[in-house]
Amino acid sequence: MDAWRVYYAAKRHKYLVGLSVLVAVAGAVIVSLFLPKFYVATTTLLPSETVIRQNTVNPADASSGPPDMEASPREIRVANLVVLAKSRTIAERVARRVHIDPTLLMRRVDCDRVYKTEGGAGTDMIGVSVRMEDPDSAVETANVWADEFVKFHEEVSHREAARTREFLEDLMGTSKIQLDAASSDLAAFRKQNLIANLPAEIDIALRELTPLRSERDEMRARVADLCARLATRRLQARTISPMVTVTSAEPATETIESLRKSIGEASAELVKLSQTYTDDYYRVKQLTQQIAAARAELDRQQRRTEPTARVVSDPDYQKVSSEIKDLEADSRAGQARLARLDSLIHDREVKMGGYSGIDMGLASRRRTYDETEKRYMAVASQVHTARINERLAAEAEAIKLIDVARTAEGPIQAGPSLVQLVLSAVLLGLIVALGIVVTVETLDTRVRTSTDASELLELPVTGIIPRIPRNGGGLHSATLVTHNSPMSPFAESYHFLATEVLLDTRSGDIRSIMVATAKPHQGGTSTICNLAISLAQAGKRVVLLDADLRRPSLHKLFGVPNDHGLADLLRNGARAVDCLKATEIENLALVTAGTDIDNPWALLRSARLRQLIDELKRAADYVLVDVPSAIVFADAVTVASIVDGLIVVVRANESPCGSEFQIKGLLNKANSNILGVVLNDVPPTDVDSCHYYGHYYATPSLLKRAPRGQLDDESVWGRERLAGGDSSDYALDDEGRT
Repeated sequence: MDAWRVYYAAKRHKYLVGLSVLVAVAGAVIVSLFLPKFYVATTTLLPSETVIRQNTVNPADASSGPPDMEASPREIRVANLVVLAKSRTIAERVARRVHIDPTLLMRRVDCDRVYKTEGGAGTDMIGVSVRMEDPDSAVETANVWADEFVKFHEEVSHREAARTREFLEDLMGTSKIQLDAASSDLAAFRKQNLIANLPAEIDIALRELTPLRSERDEMRARVADLCARLATRRLQARTISPMVTVTSAEPATETIESLRKSIGEASAELVKLSQTYTDDYYRVKQLTQQIAAARAELDRQQRRTEPTARVVSDPDYQKVSSEIKDLEADSRAGQARLARLDSLIHDREVKMGGYSGIDMGLASRRRTYDETEKRYMAVASQVHTARINERLAAEAEAIKLIDVARTAEGPIQAGPSLVQLVLSAVLLGLIVALGIVVTVETLDTRVRTSTDASELLELPVTGIIPRIPRNGGGLHSATLVTHNSPMSPFAESYHFLATEVLLDTRSGDIRSIMVATAKPHQGGTSTICNLAISLAQAGKRVVLLDADLRRPSLHKLFGVPNDHGLADLLRNGARAVDCLKATEIENLALVTAGTDIDNPWALLRSARLRQLIDELKRAADYVLVDVPSAIVFADAVTVASIVDGLIVVVRANESPCGSEFQIKGLLNKANSNILGVVLNDVPPTDVDSCHYYGHYYATPSLLKRAPRGQLDDESVWGRERLAGGDSSDYALDDEGRT
């Protein structure tokens, strides 16, 4: 079923479509009443500049130089804080305070960056929104969530600094114990051996050896420290994800490029036209307006940004990975330097092998004391720096709560809004209604359109006749509508049928036409009457022959007596001129059915009928024959074998019961020339000519009587010619008239 048929079917079933949409909308309204409603409370947090710009740097490395403050972009750092604010750990902490399931909290809480305006640039502030059915619970949960996030961030930020400080303090205590032991050992050795100063040569040798040993010990300590830090960083790297999803505001690049391309093309065309035409040329004005509009839209799009989610490398992971590489390189360099120092010290110790044991013992204890003292001073300096950094971090107020939730907005309906529900319901109702209409139309086998009639009988449709309203005018006014209301759309449909007949009979071979119906009350009589009137109005001489000898009605419709007619002509051999009667319509004459009809079928089977039709064809342009139903009576098939052509009339909105196929088979057996099918009694709303007719004319009253015409001697087309009975007395002109 094509789109137009669906449209017309929906138009016919408009009340069903309206009811379906109304039920769907009512259901949507009822659903909206039962949707849950919630309240929203929001708190706002502001990270400090230190938090946004900071990098995770080990305080032990503070002596090597200042930290790189611009290593991680501001947007990525804020995005990391947003992810941290929505973490499962914070949800569990909040759940312990507000007594709500953590999983439910994760679904009810939204954390996002605060933007200046909708679609504008993002700020450094973070908004925490909580949706709850109770407004007080929403306010409490939002404030507790913000408080727990601030505490958790402080713990995460200070945890590594505290661990480093504690490690350095333990190392300084160990170094202090070693320094005290070395000092006591050196003093005891000197006292025991009564030694005040070393010989000059030994002193020089020790001066060369002692720095090397000190450097070696320092390098060993440094390598050990590097290995410990390397292990810590590798453990930390395993707990950080390499990638992170961030949301950033970016301009709509594709739209901007498209606008720039459009401006360039329009500008090029404008330059080309400007060489030929002036500024008043319509195309130049059009291009100028187009370029201005495109530039305005380009400026608006450049100012507008859209949030874009993308997966990027986690700066914390990248930083830890970079530190691991640096520590591995430093460890390898330290081990190489340590091997070199071991070689130099070995050479110096071989050289001092000849010194006495006492001197060597004193030199060894002196060297141990110096190295231990130097190591202790270095560790003490690192502990001091770590304590200062930890104190500064604790006093920095990393994240501030700048907007506490006091009231909750709402109630807000969960899910789609009422407008969205209604629009969805309207769409769903239309779809369901169209589905029902299509199903009904598919199962409905009634003949509704010209396509149905053409497919049913496999014949062309020559006319579509709309249903003619009576309007209180009786059968006569409605049947002869082409005479009573020639300006109505109903008369126009018969004018179309007459035009088709005139086109089909241009050659002059078809001059006698019969209208056949499969069943009674199909509209055959009204069709042939109005066709005859239309042909007469077109200037054709028409004789209307009433061959319905069982229930004749043409004399009643045209208001003429039925004293002499077709039956008299066939039975008594009366002259056609005696039975030809004038009508109100100019150029239209009538032969009534006649009287004393005992056996209609036998009368119509006589050879006199063919002679009579030939006589009438010599006097008129067209002879139209009205017959009874072709299925009920055999009269129609008998007449069909005599006339030149016939038209089949089918009433619309009736289910085919096989009689249509039966009449077609009977007419084909009679070797009749079927000109086409007329679809009768079609609802005016389904006929395009009736639909658009009102745009041009006002439909005249169907009860208006046309002026009564008189049939003079010329109108009967020469009664003396009919009386002569000699076919040689008739000559046809170019239009087929006698």
